[in-house]
Amino acid sequence: MKPRQNFINNLDEVTSYVFRLSNEVEKRIDKLIHCIEHRNVDALKDISKEDIVVNDLELLINEKIISLITLEAPVASDLRMLISYIKIAEDLERVADNVVNIANVSAEYNIGSEEIINKFKSMLQLSKLMLSDATVAMETKDLALIKELLSRDEDIDMLYIDTTSEAIEKIEDKVIMSQVVLIAKYIERIGDHLENISEHLYYYLTGRQYQ
Repeated sequence: MKPRQNFINNLDEVTSYVFRLSNEVEKRIDKLIHCIEHRNVDALKDISKEDIVVNDLELLINEKIISLITLEAPVASDLRMLISYIKIAEDLERVADNVVNIANVSAEYNIGSEEIINKFKSMLQLSKLMLSDATVAMETKDLALIKELLSRDEDIDMLYIDTTSEAIEKIEDKVIMSQVVLIAKYIERIGDHLENISEHLYYYLTGRQYQ
């Protein structure tokens, strides 16, 4: 096999691992939405135990990319892709960490408020859709979709502000109130990491930082 073809095959393998990582994280967001809606405490606790799959995948991606960069001396465009993949994998792992944080708090505290739960679900559903579309954009190299994704975090931010200002005022228990703010902040951070992923994709395709 020619060296360039072997390198392309290795790039394809790394790409497949990044897609797998993205799909794993999306599945965890979907599971979290269902668990929060039905307050399945056992399933919420399982989310934390399952996080090792995401951590192992991120580590595998990093190891393979470092090996490719070290041994293959990729050209500029390939190097840009590999660097972007490292950053994307890191942000995906951070999304999964925040999913675990939300699951742990939700398992320990019964929020009770249907209004708050619905706002959490809406924020998480927006996050899931954002991640799903980012995966599509990465696969299809759809720059227009990537640009559109970069504005979507604003919708999550608006729900975060609404949840931590108006909606929270209806909660009398101060402990529960503090946990609502904590969960909302974790989801807001998920949106930030998904925005980062879109920025990494923009850099990968254009060679420029998004302004």
